[in-house]
Amino acid sequence: DFSGRWSVMRSVVRAIAALSVFAASGSGQQSRAVAASFFPFIGCWQSDSVASPGQALSCVVPVQSSTDVELVGIVDGRVADLQRVDASGRPTAVDDQGCRGQQQASSSPAPRRIYLHAEFICAPSGMAGGQSTLMSILPSGERLQVESVRSGVGSITRVQRFRYAGVPASVPRDIPARLGK
Repeated sequence: DFSGRWSVMRSVVRAIAALSVFAASGSGQQSRAVAASFFPFIGCWQSDSVASPGQALSCVVPVQSSTDVELVGIVDGRVADLQRVDASGRPTAVDDQGCRGQQQASSSPAPRRIYLHAEFICAPSGMAGGQSTLMSILPSGERLQVESVRSGVGSITRVQRFRYAGVPASVPRDIPARLGK
């Protein structure tokens, strides 16, 4: 009977609509505000590098009511480094360790890749420099980060591989809350 099927279909559509309204409330709102290109990176990652300090983590954390994320370096349960990334692609000012300039994030047409590029001038020498970073999620689920820093006539490149670490109990209290855990 057609009217019976139509009634069932309307009920299913209403249920889906109700679920989507429910999902839009609470901690789900914060997660969805993050730019889609950063979704695969959200969470805490443990470096596979032997050179990393004991409990070093790299967390990618949503910024509330924004598409931005923060890259949070955590060592032994304390924030050691914090960098806000504007996921919109707009250049943003950077001022760190006597160097000033701009940073810009961009996503690749290939999924699961983010590029960060910064240009800066450092005081008091006036030496120009730059930094290029590629963050990528490999098919294995690991995160690869390739970072190249240049200053004056020199440059250095660092490659790190990270594995997903969940949200360890050792991270500062606000991190699990911002990750919706």
